[in-house]
Amino acid sequence: LSLDSLKDTIQEKYERILMYYGRDIDAIQKIYQRHRNDPPVAWDLPPIAGKIAWARQMYRRIQEPMEMFQKYPTILQTAEAKKIIKNYNKLAKVLLEFEVLYHQAWMKQ
Repeated sequence: LSLDSLKDTIQEKYERILMYYGRDIDAIQKIYQRHRNDPPVAWDLPPIAGKIAWARQMYRRIQEPMEMFQKYPTILQTAEAKKIIKNYNKLAKVLLEFEVLYHQAWMKQ
């Protein structure tokens, strides 16, 4: 097993993981669409804080893997990776806007 072969194998694994991550982003986007008007709130949180916590949890689910992929920029150069990054950016923006919207509403109360 040569070093180049090992590098190629590792690269393929990262690319496969990235594809799974793209599916996760799609799934989280669907969850957001389904629950955005009435997100599930933990029983021990006030309604606004619960909605913000829900949005932050969804954001963390997409942010943490992206931070790992950013350490390996060559993986992010493919056309499929760029599509995943675009979906990530759109969803991250929506989640952050959701959080800001509810935070501003809370501040007005």
